[in-house]
Amino acid sequence: MYAKLMMVIFVTVVTGQQTVWPRTEDRFLCSPVVHVHNYLDKQEQGDQPEASQVDQLRDHLTRLQARIDSIQTNGTKQVQSRDILIAELQEQVKNLTTELSLLKQACRETCPETDEGLTCPSGYVQFQDSCFKFSTDRKTYSQARSTCQADGGHLSLVKDEATNTFLLSQMETIYASFNTPHIYVGATDQVQEGTYVWDDGTPVTGWAGWAPGQPADVPPAMTSDCAEWRLGSRGNGWVMDQCYFSQYYVCEVSATAA
Repeated sequence: MYAKLMMVIFVTVVTGQQTVWPRTEDRFLCSPVVHVHNYLDKQEQGDQPEASQVDQLRDHLTRLQARIDSIQTNGTKQVQSRDILIAELQEQVKNLTTELSLLKQACRETCPETDEGLTCPSGYVQFQDSCFKFSTDRKTYSQARSTCQADGGHLSLVKDEATNTFLLSQMETIYASFNTPHIYVGATDQVQEGTYVWDDGTPVTGWAGWAPGQPADVPPAMTSDCAEWRLGSRGNGWVMDQCYFSQYYVCEVSATAA
């Protein structure tokens, strides 16, 4: 009889009869353990000499069923805990990404970028990833632009306050003996009157170092104007002037790997 019982267990389990149970009541009615219990009930009624073996087997199967239930319950709890943990981690990643973006923006406005491994041509001064050369001669805006282009660069693009502050500190030393020197900034409305663009063709938007009341047309009206610093005047802000005046200027090239 014991062999028959083992065969019933083997056939019931191996043939895959209801081995996954979505509901407790279905699991109780359809599980292999219940099938074996039913079989044992019938055998116990007609085969008393082996009743002790039947009881032992039934007890073992009961413990097995309890173990299966425990594993399924714990598995469900683990899946739920995992989903909660994943959601929490995703929220943390989102918050950290936002914080990092804000820190990068703040650093771009206040912190100098690393310049390790970069170098500038002779006669240029490095700031961040750019190199600047301050003229000792004076030229019109077009002539100054051509000179900078011949050096492989352009007139200075002062697109943020940190660069403007650095250039002013350099110019206040270089041109200290000059009386209110004028130095061209690489911005003009030569292409379209009233629309100011940098020397690289990009529009003058965002931060700008204009003096109060600037930019403003310089008489005669409807003529091209070019931006310049006037050291010692108007808080060293940018002002517009006629592009044909000969002024000092600042060339800019990109720093290169050493």
